[in-house]
Amino acid sequence: MSLPLPVLAQTESGAAAAFEIVIIVVIFGILFGWVGKAMSTKADKAWLPRLVVWAFLAKLVGAFARYYMVNILYNSGDSFRYHDAGRIFANVWRGGAIPVSTAGGEGTAFTEVVTGFLYAIYTPTFLGGFVIFAILAFIGQLLFYSALRPWSPEDRLKPYATAVLFLPSLVFWPASIGKDALMVLFLAVAAYGASRMLRSYQFSALLPIAPGLYLASEIRPHVAALLGLSLVLALLFGKPPRKFEKHPKRAVMILFSVAGAALALAAVASTFNVSVEGGGDSQDPGAFLEDVEEQTARGGSQIGGAAVTSPAQLPGAIITVLYRPLLYEGGSGQMILSALEGTALLLFTLWKLPVMWRNKKMLREKPYLLMCFFYTGGFIIAFSAFLNLGILARQRVQVLPMFLALLVVLSWEKSKSKDEVERARLERRAPRRPPGKDPAAVTVPPIEPPAEETRAGPRVRPPRSRSRQEPTDSATGQGSGRRPRR
Repeated sequence: MSLPLPVLAQTESGAAAAFEIVIIVVIFGILFGWVGKAMSTKADKAWLPRLVVWAFLAKLVGAFARYYMVNILYNSGDSFRYHDAGRIFANVWRGGAIPVSTAGGEGTAFTEVVTGFLYAIYTPTFLGGFVIFAILAFIGQLLFYSALRPWSPEDRLKPYATAVLFLPSLVFWPASIGKDALMVLFLAVAAYGASRMLRSYQFSALLPIAPGLYLASEIRPHVAALLGLSLVLALLFGKPPRKFEKHPKRAVMILFSVAGAALALAAVASTFNVSVEGGGDSQDPGAFLEDVEEQTARGGSQIGGAAVTSPAQLPGAIITVLYRPLLYEGGSGQMILSALEGTALLLFTLWKLPVMWRNKKMLREKPYLLMCFFYTGGFIIAFSAFLNLGILARQRVQVLPMFLALLVVLSWEKSKSKDEVERARLERRAPRRPPGKDPAAVTVPPIEPPAEETRAGPRVRPPRSRSRQEPTDSATGQGSGRRPRR
């Protein structure tokens, strides 16, 4: 039995859309206010609930801006076809059947079916669809924060939460009806499960990993395979908790992950018709990358370059995939805003690069960071074949949460205690050794710790020694028992 379409969904009038948005904002605003409190821990309960509410409002602004760009500024985009297909497939879902899409293109048919499933619950207006997909991406951003939290120092949690929730690219691009919002959500689900697996090696961690990677592979299989392979490498080379170093559960988890990564790689080869040997109807990886370069080097944002085939090309690929466009490449208003973000990230990376190099041992000590490292590196190599800055700016949202995890945590410098600061100050003020004298003769006075109070109260001062002799009785010659005057 199919359910009738909601009245508001049948009209695209401005009044209906405005009323619909108010209802959605109120409901989800209250919901995310509760979510911020529910997901907070002792390390972040002082600031996380308020930050989540503000981030949700920022995400709504990103959805409105994305809607203006697609519907008013350009009046074109894939969001139109996904919205139309979703309205049609919603009735199929309500009838108890699974719709079948005949659309071509990587992940397009699956995205139409998923949109229809979401619209079967409630079929929104076009603007309402943007808000719903923006909320899905926002849930993914919260999951990325929850995935990093066990692996980060406490004073790095707030900077990472601020970055992953308020970075303009993550606020704007995955806030429309389409693949980007779904990919952020599915990758975040898999990353959250991977964080649990690397920490506790529980079989329950497979529950979010398996559906997250499967759903992501239906849209962009190469990205899902990259994340699965990064998890395997983190399990193999990361330092496990001491109680799991020789535990058989770790070996079982590695086998499960290797099998999943192998299936994902096979799906990628089948989807793109790529094989190492080539031959027949398939093509070798080199020819496939050349096709990608040719297809993406079109439009007004095309750039020069080539896919990474040697280590010498890696620095240029890092700049292109993670940071460009830069300030000198901003032509339009949209490109200038993207260039400001990319330039700021590049300058921050260069500033913190020495600290990040000193903290490189944290990669093995914190396997989740090692997974982020492998994923970011693989993403740079894979997407170096994309020679269009507009496409890269959108595709980049799939790697930014994990790249930001590396950037924020590895740039952490442990603050010195007061005793360490005082000792360093005394060492600087110590007299220099005169020529010809033994350096051991110049010593730094030790720092005495302050007196501590006991539970019973402050430290009791010992009685003073009496300097005067106790007066004696003139008759008996014995002490009178009276205390001398002072």
